[in-house]
Amino acid sequence: MDGHRYPLTYEVKAIPGGATAEEARVAGLGAADAVVLTSIVRADDGGVSHLTLSLDGATGKPLPDDELFKAWALLAHRLVESPTLGLGKKMLCALVDKTVRDAILRARAEEN
Repeated sequence: MDGHRYPLTYEVKAIPGGATAEEARVAGLGAADAVVLTSIVRADDGGVSHLTLSLDGATGKPLPDDELFKAWALLAHRLVESPTLGLGKKMLCALVDKTVRDAILRARAEEN
């Protein structure tokens, strides 16, 4: 992929002391406490590669798996309403969404 031209580049960096939402906006940036990013590379030969990275701004380390799980569950919830996703995939996302929601409700009930 030496000659491959990528239409996107990205950078995520920790800011010592943090930044306000206004400071980030003025600089043309987004701001967050943590980030999950999936980089997708489409090779010239038709192959596709996905790499998921995460960073917790408070620790400088990758997010713990429970945070990645939350992000995954919220993505499934969002995809249930997708106008472009096929029916089978939407049904799978709905099953994931319901299963996670039911498990959370059961766990909350057991705590009380």
